[in-house]
Amino acid sequence: NIENFVEDPINVITHVGKFLYKKDTINDDNTNAYLNTIKNLYSYFDKIQIIDEYGIVSNVAPFNKDYIGTSMIHMDYFEKAKKSDKPVWSRVFISEQTNKPTVTISLHINGNVLIGDLNLSEVTNVIKEVPMKGKGTISILDENGIYIADENDENVNQRRIFDNFSYVKDSINEENIVIKDKDNKDLIIYSSEIKSTGWYSVITVKANDVFEPVDKLKEMFYVALMMFSFTSFATSIM
Repeated sequence: NIENFVEDPINVITHVGKFLYKKDTINDDNTNAYLNTIKNLYSYFDKIQIIDEYGIVSNVAPFNKDYIGTSMIHMDYFEKAKKSDKPVWSRVFISEQTNKPTVTISLHINGNVLIGDLNLSEVTNVIKEVPMKGKGTISILDENGIYIADENDENVNQRRIFDNFSYVKDSINEENIVIKDKDNKDLIIYSSEIKSTGWYSVITVKANDVFEPVDKLKEMFYVALMMFSFTSFATSIM
C-alpha cells in the first residue's frame, strides 16, 4: 500500500504533463479546470501548480488568483526538476496550507515545471490500518531518519528522528537486526528502502512478542516428551 502511494502520484503527474503539453498552446481557463478535476479525483494532492520557465506560478488548483504570479524560483525542487527528465521528489516539509507533513513531486516538461503537493497524512492512515495489536510499530522515515508517517502523530508533527536510525541500513543488508531498547529488551528491526524517494519503511517488533508463542510450544513439547518417557518407563517395569 505504501509503495502504491508513492508510485500512483508519479503516474498521475506524468499523465497530466503529457496531456497538458501535447499541444504548443495552452488555454489557461481550460488548464485550471483540468487541474481542479485532477486534484478532486486524487485526494492525496493538496495542491497542483504549473510554474513557467522563469519560476512564476501560471496555474494552480484549487484555483486562487492571489497565488498566480507568485515566484517559486527559490524552491529547491524547481531547479532539480529542470535538470531531470523524470519526476523529482522534494524534502518533506510542513505545509503552510494544511500545517501537515507534505512532499512535492515535480516534473519538467515543455519548459515548465508541473508540481503536486502530496499530503503525507494519507500514509499515516495506511499505517494505522495495519493490525499490529501492540506487538510492534510501522514507520516511514525520510533519508535523514525523520518520521514521515507513524501511528504516533507526535513523532511526525514534532519532526522527531527515529531513535535507532543508525541500524536501519544494517537491517536492510541483513534482512533484520536485533538491538536492545532502553529497558535492555530485545527489539527486531526490519527495514526496506523505497528506491524512488530514498525513504525507509521500518517495522520494529518486540522480540518477546515474536518468540513467546514458540517458547511456549517448546515448553509444551518438552513436558509432553517427559510425560511420554515417564509413561513408557513405568509401563516397561510393570
